[in-house]
Amino acid sequence: MTKKAFFRFDASPLIGAGHAIRSCVIADELVNQGWSCSIITSATTYDFIQSLDRFPRLDPVEVDQTPQSCDLLVIDHYDIEVTYESHLRPFTKKIMVIDDLANRKHDCDILLDQTYGRQQADYQSLVPHFCKVLTGINYVLLRKEIRDLRDKALKKRQETKSIKRILITMGGSDPKNFTLKALEMIQRSSFKGEVDIVLGFSSENLESVKQYAESLANKITIHTNADMPHLIYEADLCIGAAGSGVWERLYLGLPSVLIQTADNQAIIYNYLTRKGQLKELNLNFDANDLKNLFQQTAHIIQKDNFVNLMNNIIDHPLEIKDKLQLRKTKIEDLDLVYGWQQLKEIRKFFNNPSPPSYREHKEWFIKRLKKTSEPYLILVYEGKDIGAVSLTINSTQEYELSWYILPNYWGKGIGSAALELIKKYGSTHPIRAFVNEGNIASHKSLKKAGFKELGLGYYYYAK
Repeated sequence: MTKKAFFRFDASPLIGAGHAIRSCVIADELVNQGWSCSIITSATTYDFIQSLDRFPRLDPVEVDQTPQSCDLLVIDHYDIEVTYESHLRPFTKKIMVIDDLANRKHDCDILLDQTYGRQQADYQSLVPHFCKVLTGINYVLLRKEIRDLRDKALKKRQETKSIKRILITMGGSDPKNFTLKALEMIQRSSFKGEVDIVLGFSSENLESVKQYAESLANKITIHTNADMPHLIYEADLCIGAAGSGVWERLYLGLPSVLIQTADNQAIIYNYLTRKGQLKELNLNFDANDLKNLFQQTAHIIQKDNFVNLMNNIIDHPLEIKDKLQLRKTKIEDLDLVYGWQQLKEIRKFFNNPSPPSYREHKEWFIKRLKKTSEPYLILVYEGKDIGAVSLTINSTQEYELSWYILPNYWGKGIGSAALELIKKYGSTHPIRAFVNEGNIASHKSLKKAGFKELGLGYYYYAK
């Protein structure tokens, strides 16, 4: 059966095309590997980036109201966070988030932030414990056309002795008209060679850039439907934004004058300029400058990094145990646990099948929390509370185990995975469990988790 992936992003003159470009790097590679890929976005996004018509479009409102199932959901959107992701969690096997802000919580299995200098610790409190966090340019997203040009481009850079062609690229829309500032830089310099300018059809500055370009002596070409791999290859120097496009230029060893055009580019800009990899605002390059810049830029991103990234995306099957954790029960869980103990499906396996009154439960719950030497825990799966675990010490200094899982999570292998977590407490006291004869699922879970069957419904584990 063909695997299915959905991608959620938006693009516009204000938002830019960056979210779409990096998402489509993954989508195109998945298609090459036989996947079916669709884009969840607005019609205006398809108007803004017409090449997206190679993928079917899904309406965001319809997907939100009637979610469809998929094998992978990739989200690259600054306005989307844990609420949206959790809403679609039941309908996808894996959620991947592409981010570069580290400013909001996510419910995802993989998080990618390719920002230069970003650390995994920046997301520690923002993602589930089972989430695989991939940070830094070791996981940069590069189009196949760029990857295929690397060897040829690096050879060309080694042979470049002077600047004959400059590429200006500030993003498709460039709302603050940094392109014009770049042209002013060229006018103030002594550069007389060719200039390629990349702007989208929808840029509000297209006419002003054209008028200014006509006043310069240089041969200037404005590209509104640019072949970026070709332009990067042909250029000897780039004046460009410090956005995601910088990685393509670095990968092909292109020396650059770097300009920060948006707040979210600050980390990239600061790291690269502070470390000397890229020149700041001047065009005074000689042959030694070009040689040094090439040596510094060409090897920032290693050749096989994209293969490693795709392996992490496709070959990252999260096991159930990776999505489980145990947390301490708190007084705030009083009503939560009370509601669980009223469920007939759970209660029928208790020694006392009659549910307690709220007053009885409250008295018991408060006393139970005070027994700090006897673990009382909430079982958490994919960030959701799904059951309780109690370990009380008996007269022979063994833990007596009692536990339950909400009915919606039965039959998924969670029981035996939870018992693997519980077994770590066996290093403090041996664990004894009793299971009613009719609770077949718990019998199977205990056996699968390696508990020794003693007979008459009793099981035993000692580390």
